[in-house]
Amino acid sequence: MMNKEYKLKIKRNDIEPTIGRVLVAEPTTYDFFFSRSIVLLLEHEDREGSAGVILNKKISDNFKDIYNKSKIKADFPLYLGGPVDTNKLFVLHRLGDIIPKSFEVIPGLWWEAM
Repeated sequence: MMNKEYKLKIKRNDIEPTIGRVLVAEPTTYDFFFSRSIVLLLEHEDREGSAGVILNKKISDNFKDIYNKSKIKADFPLYLGGPVDTNKLFVLHRLGDIIPKSFEVIPGLWWEAM
């Protein structure tokens, strides 16, 4: 049997975090929430820290199963957004001119907490 040692080398860059940036977890991240995750930054302040949502962890519930107070009748898949504010539903949408109290992440993409 051959014994080979593999070393993972990750090249760092100088790109600064900012609202609308996408972060991809390093392959060596083993945390339940962040392992193999893709995170969209929703807020970022150098002194206060960052907030974002995980985009690629789909759960079995749908929008209508979780949030029946909404006037929205369509059904949407839900994703596990992360370990913070788990009692809130964070919605990414393209209806910033229709849904009040939404925050623009990048042109044409908005978010709000319900």
